[in-house]
Amino acid sequence: MGLGSKVVLALTKSIHQPACKILCFDNFFTSIELLQYLREEYGVFALGTIRANRLRGAEKKLPTDKNLKKKGRGSHAQVVCNKNKIVVIKWYDNKCVTAASTFVDAHPIQTVSR
Repeated sequence: MGLGSKVVLALTKSIHQPACKILCFDNFFTSIELLQYLREEYGVFALGTIRANRLRGAEKKLPTDKNLKKKGRGSHAQVVCNKNKIVVIKWYDNKCVTAASTFVDAHPIQTVSR
């Protein structure tokens, strides 16, 4: 694991009853390995935006940014790894954002006004 993961793990150790918590972090910290480790070792659920180079094969099953952009704002896709219990969601608004989670997926879907 990289520097970002080590920072998250160090902070997680300081949390009282971490299994009762949900951690959220940005793409500097998020990796598939970190999400899996937090769930298996600490019982902690986590969610974070994730960089494309950290998807460990999930990017092959997700549509490209260009394809999501063609479908328009609000289009999304998700890949679920049942073995590791991790969901990777790619969503297009003004640009594509990819998130990985051990506790939520892309549903339910709602439309909101801005």
